[in-house]
Amino acid sequence: MKVLVKYSGILAEIAGLEYEYVEIPDNSTITTLLEAISRRNTNLGNWIKLLPLLHVYVNDVEVTGLSEYRLKEGDKVVLMTPLYEGG
Repeated sequence: MKVLVKYSGILAEIAGLEYEYVEIPDNSTITTLLEAISRRNTNLGNWIKLLPLLHVYVNDVEVTGLSEYRLKEGDKVVLMTPLYEGG
């Protein structure tokens, strides 16, 4: 199945693109998607592994439990780093 992955902020800069379609097996989890992304772009994969927190939205709803959440054909997945305030 294909899902649309949108990268936000620094992740878009590291990936070298703002979005891409990623082919993953049916009934895959977000963890499976992140592994597929890491294989396609090792530099981005290294950054994803280093991030203390990664916000994941599926169809505009924030998702937790990345290894349990099952994706569906055509889902839109947004990956973003935390937003910080202050100085």
